[in-house]
Amino acid sequence: MARKKSRNNIPPQRQPAKMPKNAIAEKVESITGTKPESSLMAEVSSDEFGKLEALCDELIALKAKYEGDVQVLEADRAELDELRSSLENERSELETKASEREQEVRGIETARTELLAKEKALLTKEEELSVREAEAQAGFVKQHRESLAELTAELTKIRAEHALSLEQSQNEYLQAQRSLDTEKKRLAQEIQDEWKKLEQAKLELERQLVGFKEQQSQLEAKESTRETWESVKKEQLEQEFGIRIAELESELERINAYRKKEADRLMQLQQRLSGYAELERVIKQKEMHSAEELLISMEQLESDVREYRQKLAGRPVEELEDEVDYLKDLNRVLEDQLRERTQELQEANIERHQRAMGVMEREQLVNKNRVLEQHNDAIRLATEQLKREIDDLKDLQQGQAVFPALTRMDRELSEQSVTQPVPSLEEFVEDLQTRISQVDSENPLYFGKDTLRLFIGGLAMSQLHILQGISGTGKTSLAKAFARAVGGQCTVVPVQAGWRDRDDLVGHYNAFEKRFYEKECLQALYRAQTPAYSDRFNVVLLDEMNLSRPEQYFAEFLSALELTGEDRQVVLMEDAPAKYPRFLRDGRKVPVADNLWFIGTANHDETTFEFADKTQDRSFVLELGRNDHENISNTLKCPVMYSVSSMRATIQEAMKRYRPEVDRIFKTLQEHEITSVLEKRFGIGWGNRLERQARQFIPVVMAAGGTSSQALDHLLSVRLFRDGKVTGRYDTKAEHLTKLQGCLQSVWESVSKEGFAFLCEEKLEQEIERKEMA
Repeated sequence: MARKKSRNNIPPQRQPAKMPKNAIAEKVESITGTKPESSLMAEVSSDEFGKLEALCDELIALKAKYEGDVQVLEADRAELDELRSSLENERSELETKASEREQEVRGIETARTELLAKEKALLTKEEELSVREAEAQAGFVKQHRESLAELTAELTKIRAEHALSLEQSQNEYLQAQRSLDTEKKRLAQEIQDEWKKLEQAKLELERQLVGFKEQQSQLEAKESTRETWESVKKEQLEQEFGIRIAELESELERINAYRKKEADRLMQLQQRLSGYAELERVIKQKEMHSAEELLISMEQLESDVREYRQKLAGRPVEELEDEVDYLKDLNRVLEDQLRERTQELQEANIERHQRAMGVMEREQLVNKNRVLEQHNDAIRLATEQLKREIDDLKDLQQGQAVFPALTRMDRELSEQSVTQPVPSLEEFVEDLQTRISQVDSENPLYFGKDTLRLFIGGLAMSQLHILQGISGTGKTSLAKAFARAVGGQCTVVPVQAGWRDRDDLVGHYNAFEKRFYEKECLQALYRAQTPAYSDRFNVVLLDEMNLSRPEQYFAEFLSALELTGEDRQVVLMEDAPAKYPRFLRDGRKVPVADNLWFIGTANHDETTFEFADKTQDRSFVLELGRNDHENISNTLKCPVMYSVSSMRATIQEAMKRYRPEVDRIFKTLQEHEITSVLEKRFGIGWGNRLERQARQFIPVVMAAGGTSSQALDHLLSVRLFRDGKVTGRYDTKAEHLTKLQGCLQSVWESVSKEGFAFLCEEKLEQEIERKEMA
C-alpha cells in the first residue's frame, strides 16, 4: 500500500493582519487622495500603525491650519476690495458736488451778464433821450415839450429803478461771491482733507498688500516646506518598509521554489494516476461508475460462488475446495488492489485540491509582488540618493574629497527651486527697470528702457558680454542689480593683471594634497548645474576684464561658448579621481551651462589691453552712458525668481515671429552697393557668425519694444564700424569713408523706415573729421 507523504517541509502560511476599521487607510486617502493597497496595509505592524496615525494627524492639523490662513487672507482681500469700492464712491460723490458748485458759479456769472446787458440798454436809452433833448433845443421845443416832460419823468423813474436794481444786484452778487468763495474754500479744504485721507488709505492699503504678499509668500514657503517634509516622511516610511519588502521577496522566492517542487510531485502523481486509467476503463466496460459498485459486484460474485457450491455439492470435495481457495486468494488480491487504488485516488484528489489552492495563493502573491516592486523602485531611487549622500559624508569625514566646495554643493543645493515664468519681453523690460531701481534703496539705479532692451537682446545673442564706458556709468552695478532683480546669482571675479592661463580663473589641482583648489569662477560654473540653480539666472562678473589679456586666461571658455550640447565644457584635470562631484563629466570636466552668462567690465586707459577681434566677434558689446531718472514706477516689487527656461522659450517665439523681417533686412543689405564697398575698400563681408547673432539679437529687441533700426544700428556699430574694422585704420581714405557713408544712408532708407543709423554715422563722421585733419 502506498503511504501518505509527510508535509512538514511546507512553510506555514502567514495570516494577513486585519485593518483597524480602515481608519488609517481613510486618513491616508484624505491626505494624499489615493487609498493605499489593502495588502500593503495588512503587513504593517501595530507600532508602524501608531507612527502612521500620528503622522496623518499632524498632516491633517497642518492642512487645517493652512486652509485657515488662506481663509483669513481671502477675508482680508475681500475687506480691502470693499474699502477700495467705498473710497471710489466717496471720490465720485465729491466730484458730483464739485460739478454742482461749478454749475452754481456759472449761474451767477449768467445773472451778472444779464445785469450788465440791462445796464447797457439803459445807457443806450439815455443817449437817445439826450439826442431828443438836443433836437428840442434846435427848434422842436414847442412840438415836443409834452413828450419831453413825459420822457424826462420816465427817464428819472427808470434811472431810479435802475439804480435800485443795480444796487440790489451788486449786493446779491457780492453776497453770492462771498458765499461762493467761502464754499469754494470749504470744498477745497474738504477735498484736500479727503485727498490726504485717500493718500493715507492708499499707502496703508499698499502696505497691507505688501504684507499680504509677504504672508502669501510665507504660506507658499510653508507649503513647500510641508511638501518637503511629507516627501521626507514618505521616504522614511518607504525605508522602514524596505526590510519588510525584502523579507516578503525572500519568502516569495522560497514559496516559488516550494511550488516548483510541488509541481514536479504533481507531475509524478499524474503519471501514477495514468496507470489507473486501465482500471477505470475496465470499470466503465462493466458499466460501473465507482469502486463501490465493483465491491458490490464482488459480493454478488461471492453469493454466486455459494450458489455454485450448492450446485456442485455432488462434485468431489477436494476439487471444489481447491477451486474455492483459488477464488478466495484471487478475490483477496483484487480487494487489496482495489483498496490501494482507492486510497491513492483519494490522496491524489486531496493533493490536487491543495495544488489548486496553492495556484490561487500564488496569483495573489504575484499581484502583491507587483505592487511591492513598484514601491521598491521608488525606495531604490531614494536609497541610491542616500548612498550618494552617505558616500559624500564619508569622503568629507575622511578628508578624501578632491573637490570639497563642489561636493558640499551636491548636498546643500539638491532641492529644486520654485521659479515663475518670464512675462512678455516688453513687460519684462518695464518690470526689470523698476526692480533694478529698487535693488538699493539708498543708491537707486536708473537705466533707460533702450539700454535694457539691448541688454536682454545680448542675453539671447551671446553668453559673453562686455560693458564699456567711463567710470561711474554703472557697468558693475548693472550686472549685480540684474542678477538680484531676477532672483539669480552673481559671482564677482576681480581680474588680476598677472593672469596668464585658465588656472588663474578656475583654480588648480595639488597632486601632493590630492585636492583641487576651487576658485569662485569654478564654483559658479558648478553651481549653475545644481537643481537649486539649474533654472535660474547665473552671472559671472569679470571685473576689469581687460587688465590682462582675455585671449589667454579666457581662451578655453571662448572656444567652449562656440560649441553646443555636451561639447561645451572645460577640462579641469587629466585623470578623474576615484570620487568626484555629481555634475562633473567624466569626473574631470566642468560643463558651461546655458543658464550662465559671463559679463566683463572694461575701462580703456594705459593700464589695460585692447580686446582682440576673437573676443569682440564672439561677445555682445554695450557702451553705457549717463542714465537719467525716467518715469519709473515706484510701486514696491516683491522678490521673484524668474525661470531661464521660460526666457529661452520667449526668445525662440520672438525669433520665429520676426524671422521674415530679419530675412528681408539681410537680403536688402546683400543686394545693395554697400556690400561691394565693404568688400573692396575695407575687406569686410557679412560673415555667418554676424548673421547668426543678428537673427538672435534683432527679434528680441523688437519683441521687447524696440525697433529693427535701433537693433541693427547697435550691432553694426560694435561689429563693423568699430576701431580696426572700418574706423581707426591707416590704410583708408576720407573719400572711401564718405562713399561708405552715402551707401549707408541709402541702404537705411530701404532697410528701415523707423529711424536712422545714428551710432554708425556718428563713428563715420568722427573718422572722416580725423582723416581730414590729418
